[in-house]
Amino acid sequence: MDFLKTRLNKPIIHSDFIERERITSALNRNKSKTLTLIIAGAGYGKSITVSQWLDQLDKKYCWVEMDEDCNKFKTFVEYIIEATRTVFPNLLGEISKMIKSIEVDSPKVISKHLINELLDIEEDFYIVIDDYHLIQNAENHQLVEMILKYLSARIHLIIISRNDPPLNINQLSAYDNVFELRGQDLRFTPEEIGQLSEQLYDKKLNVDQIKSVIQATEGWIIAARLHLKILSEGTDLRESSELLQSKQECLMENMFHEVITVEQDDIFKGLLLASFSKRFTIDLIVRLMEFDRTNHSFDPDLFTKRFRKTLKNTMFIYALDHEGKWFRFHRLVYDLMRNKVKQRYSRAQIKNFHIEASRYLEGIHSYEEAIHTALYADDVDFAISIIIANYNTLLDSEQFQRLGSWLNMLPPGTVEMHPELLMTRAILNEAKHDLHGLTSDLEIFEKIMMPVNKNSLECKRMRSSYYAMSAGKFFYSKEYDRTLKMTDKALPLLNGNYSYVYSFVYIIRSMTLQITGYEKEATELTDKYLTAIPKDDKMGILRSHLCNIIVKSIQGKIDKISVSANLIIKLSLEQKKWMTYAMANYYLAASSYYRNELEKVRKIYEESRKNGFSGRPNFILQTGFFAALQMHSDQDNEGYDQIISELYDYVNKFNKSELTQLVAAFELEHELLHGNLNKARELATHVDFRDLSTIFYFYTPSLTKIKLMLADPENWDIEETRLELEELIENKEKKNLEHILVQVYPLIAIWHSRYGRKTDAISHLRKAIKMAEKGGFVRVFLDLGEEMRLLLTQLELQEKKSPFIDKLLNGFNLNYRNEAFATNLIPMKNELSAGQSIVTPRETEILNLIGKGHSNKEIADLLFLSHSTIKTYLYNCYQKLEVKNRVEAIMKSKKLGILSNYADRVRPKTNP
Repeated sequence: MDFLKTRLNKPIIHSDFIERERITSALNRNKSKTLTLIIAGAGYGKSITVSQWLDQLDKKYCWVEMDEDCNKFKTFVEYIIEATRTVFPNLLGEISKMIKSIEVDSPKVISKHLINELLDIEEDFYIVIDDYHLIQNAENHQLVEMILKYLSARIHLIIISRNDPPLNINQLSAYDNVFELRGQDLRFTPEEIGQLSEQLYDKKLNVDQIKSVIQATEGWIIAARLHLKILSEGTDLRESSELLQSKQECLMENMFHEVITVEQDDIFKGLLLASFSKRFTIDLIVRLMEFDRTNHSFDPDLFTKRFRKTLKNTMFIYALDHEGKWFRFHRLVYDLMRNKVKQRYSRAQIKNFHIEASRYLEGIHSYEEAIHTALYADDVDFAISIIIANYNTLLDSEQFQRLGSWLNMLPPGTVEMHPELLMTRAILNEAKHDLHGLTSDLEIFEKIMMPVNKNSLECKRMRSSYYAMSAGKFFYSKEYDRTLKMTDKALPLLNGNYSYVYSFVYIIRSMTLQITGYEKEATELTDKYLTAIPKDDKMGILRSHLCNIIVKSIQGKIDKISVSANLIIKLSLEQKKWMTYAMANYYLAASSYYRNELEKVRKIYEESRKNGFSGRPNFILQTGFFAALQMHSDQDNEGYDQIISELYDYVNKFNKSELTQLVAAFELEHELLHGNLNKARELATHVDFRDLSTIFYFYTPSLTKIKLMLADPENWDIEETRLELEELIENKEKKNLEHILVQVYPLIAIWHSRYGRKTDAISHLRKAIKMAEKGGFVRVFLDLGEEMRLLLTQLELQEKKSPFIDKLLNGFNLNYRNEAFATNLIPMKNELSAGQSIVTPRETEILNLIGKGHSNKEIADLLFLSHSTIKTYLYNCYQKLEVKNRVEAIMKSKKLGILSNYADRVRPKTNP
């Protein structure tokens, strides 16, 4: 959002304003009330009166002026936040970042956390919301009601409005916690009329004159000032009463003629032109005066001097800052001036003035106002040009939400008609991982895409973006051949253009090459990217190192990550690029943990979570996961509980179930490490064990599922565990995801070891050691506890001297091991009966059904398995029992005690 700081300034009190002690005293007497309502029509001095009172108040306060754009919930909240932070700059830091996140969009969640952070204010604090009548959004009203309900002890709201706000304040009113000032309270009294006349015009009125002003204006302040001006010019009572009628239309006309009309025509014209924008500068007026071709002898310097003097002496124009740069009309006068503009200028002239004003606003980087002004003039093309000219800058600075709000300002259907805008939205959808939105935008783009034979820079830019986002779409849908084809088309068009799209293409292509088996080519491409970026392009350097980190992590070369990660962190902090900052911290935390450099991990997590709403939440969560593992390794249960609690609190702010399930998976992993099987089983019901995008992450819930299956053979068929492991290995081997495989190989080695397959166990362990040694993985072994230590000891006896295995075994000896995982959860082979060690629970179940006389088809129906699967299980049973047929299998099973041990557990299953 292009934030307007001038909205946070209360009206400046000029010397010609009288002090309304009667009103300020009433406000003082009721300052302890939670809610103060100032309700009156335009021209009653509502804002000025409150501003005067605040100058006398010995409490802290903030001011925020509403406008139509504040009906957007996030905009409304952001102004409340920024207004509060003008007084308490060290508070509301988290919600301030949260509101800017493209990931957080739930008003309920945002409201809850704003309230929680406002609770940190431990003294009386007054929040003034001016022009509240412009707010129509029900979500905004609900937030205000929450503030009134939960923050009544310290926070006091002062709402200034032309009409009663639609707020439920019955309970506050019942407890006498609401103070109201209305139009009749704000009307000028005879004493105040006399005081105002003396202060403004040094004219003392008699009783009859004061009475005439009261009768003519009914104490309406704006009308009273005009009446006093007429009297000060010598007009008698009868004539002044006829001149100034109480009807609003006549009053407005008099206001225009008596106050706005000035002697110099150019100043008068300047005041009219000022109404082309809700707030204006003298420079803007000069620009519009120069644009007006009827001003043949216009002198900018002389005009500026005279215009500034006029602004100082006009009662209906307010300065918005103490520097005297920005001004606005009183809202009543603003509407009047707009009507007078329509009477003086043609539609075509008005349109051209707005167009010129939009150019000025664009030139001073007030982009939102420039777009709004251009659209008011139906100059959609210029509004579009602002977006196109700045979208790369916003993407580079990760201002995705702001860019999205610009697109939303355009008339419906505009984006779909313009390739540049459509591609901008597609890029935003990719940034949000909205595959559906991305696909839809690309399909529309294909229909309106400009001919490929055009070689203009604009056409090349659009084509390169289209190919880049298409590559992203195919990558996420795992169509890797098509991904590479699209990057092949995009890169030549991007040559030398080190933009957001350029880096996106390099990252997507590098990852695709890696996961399709071209590790050498992936490494060469990332190296080329690192060296191609100009040394003064800090954002390009940052992204190139991010690409390097991602590829190195997939390759399992975590020892190569820290240099790039630390450089990214440094550059991200300098440029406030919080998304890349979060990603770099994550990779640094993961590599530090796996390399057993535990002392770094918690600190990295604490730094990362400071900007937890500026990056993708998964990276923050995964960083927290490794910090929690560090706490477990240090046997710091209190520290672990704190981190898990923080992670749950963090995901609640996004209102996304998949994030909550991810934290539940973290917690389940911890319970397994502690040997709390019952708690792990309970948590498993809240976890989605499907793979995350393991291209980016070291951890995925499917790994925790495997550990749970190993730990709980009573509820998980051991053969199913093997099949799950082999399927996971096959999937990751196809994609060359070594950072995942290095974690899976030790698990399948444990499975084979437990069931007497020592050769297979050692074979998989060798693979794991080879992969781990390349990157320096240590914790993947230490976290598996005593059973893994025994396996490593056996491997050491078979191998030549291995410094890396020695390092691992020393890690166990240094008390980094976790015996709970092995001794409490995974039954060792000697704890099993002879029969149980040979066949799995599923195979035992099938043998029992055979013993009861069921056919293969009947068994398949009972267990909801295919006929061919049953045949495969039987073949495995025959091999393990060393028998040739069903009869021999039953006899051997009875001899080994298999049937007697499991007969009571075999019962027909019902279809769920």
